[in-house]
Amino acid sequence: YKRQVETKGDNSMIIVWLFKLPIPFTSPREYLFDRKVIKVDGIYVLKDLTVKHEKVPESKSNVRVETYNAVTLYATHPKGIQLYVNNLTALDLKLSLPKTFINWAASTGLKSYLDTLRDNYVKYAAYKKSENQK
Repeated sequence: YKRQVETKGDNSMIIVWLFKLPIPFTSPREYLFDRKVIKVDGIYVLKDLTVKHEKVPESKSNVRVETYNAVTLYATHPKGIQLYVNNLTALDLKLSLPKTFINWAASTGLKSYLDTLRDNYVKYAAYKKSENQK
């Protein structure tokens, strides 16, 4: 799940995101980050950086990802979305991955991730448009 914890006045929001890993990994990974959203010449820039927040203490049932720093750029077009993702810092999931999992992720997980990312940005653009009309 993903939920917004706080909205800040500088076009940023604090987000907590729980990512469940497939079996045999038992503990979900929890991301807590500040997302800044900037619009420049029709291009949205989303900058995510891990933070600590008093409303979201670390959970004993989840593993908190301590280093998450990403930049995502996207632009909407009549025929779809142009998307660029740049993870500036490798994700520290606090586990070692077996080779079979890495092969699976490379062949199927990445496509699924990009499909989900595209769908979420379509929803986000519609959400922002509806918010601006209020």
